[in-house]
Amino acid sequence: MPYVTVLAELFWGHVVPVSLQAALLALAVAVVDRLLPRRAWPELRAGLWALVLLRLLVPPDVASPWSPGGVLPETALFGDAVPRWALAVPFVWIVGTGLLVLAVAWRYRAERRRLLAGVNAKAQLPEPLVLAVSRAASRLGVPEPRTVVSREARGPLVMGTFRPVLVIPEGLSEALDPGRLEHVVLHELAHVKRRDALRALFCAAVQMAFWFHPLVWIATRRLGVLRESCCDRTALAHARGESEGYSRALLEVAARVAGERPEPGLAFVVPHHSLALRMELIRASDGDVPALRRVTVAAVLGALAVLAVPLAREAEGASRSVAELVTRPPGCLQLRYMVLERLAKEDREEKKK
Repeated sequence: MPYVTVLAELFWGHVVPVSLQAALLALAVAVVDRLLPRRAWPELRAGLWALVLLRLLVPPDVASPWSPGGVLPETALFGDAVPRWALAVPFVWIVGTGLLVLAVAWRYRAERRRLLAGVNAKAQLPEPLVLAVSRAASRLGVPEPRTVVSREARGPLVMGTFRPVLVIPEGLSEALDPGRLEHVVLHELAHVKRRDALRALFCAAVQMAFWFHPLVWIATRRLGVLRESCCDRTALAHARGESEGYSRALLEVAARVAGERPEPGLAFVVPHHSLALRMELIRASDGDVPALRRVTVAAVLGALAVLAVPLAREAEGASRSVAELVTRPPGCLQLRYMVLERLAKEDREEKKK
């Protein structure tokens, strides 16, 4: 059946090879991440882990003159006959991806409904909160988002990808002084400025497509932690000289939501070691030059992308026969048997004549 052939080619010819290539890249990134100083720029670490996810979207046979090339040996997964289980595995992958997409969409919709159900539409926003949102948005240069106070929220968060809604827990505006409250809002609106919702959506999409890959889950989790540190740096870049007040606001809100179950987008429910690292980065950020940091990170990641993302062998010039392509596919474990089987059969018949 044609759809079986297409699905098998997609899985064995693309998903499996890029998964193996991304695994090698993820292991290398994990070593580099471990060796970098604790106070190294989180943007660089996040960019390295993002390259792992990007590798999964690049065809497995992409090569460049500077790529490592031939990281994995050329070989065939199967011989002249394809076992039945090789045809069933792609269906398991598709079903697993579909179920995960439905589960994530259901959870997000349920959480959004729960948070908005706790909003009193008739109540006016507290004056300190209105002022804090206005000042933070002006500092960051972003439009003021719709702001709501919800009794169901356990911590402050920004909800939504294209039309963000700032959700503040009931009582938080009264519990924090105006300066601390502004710092909390500054952090949440920094997510809007950085378009972190789109970044998270990209990570979630890759994670759902490659749900069977354990290193993809590790990469997305690591990116989630680093995203908060990058957001801290963005917020502090627009609040120069206020790192002490910002860190105190972070600790106060983290103490209020300690032990709570994380909500999608809740920045302050993080492991203690991650919070401690964020505090170190906040203290080390006063001497940074944001423009220089951005240029340096972009240059390093651009060079690494050219070197690390293409992992296939370069073409050797001479074209191979159809039968040879079937039994020894080029690049990294690419199985083209399902698509070229018919052509190979015709090729052998022509040679016999």
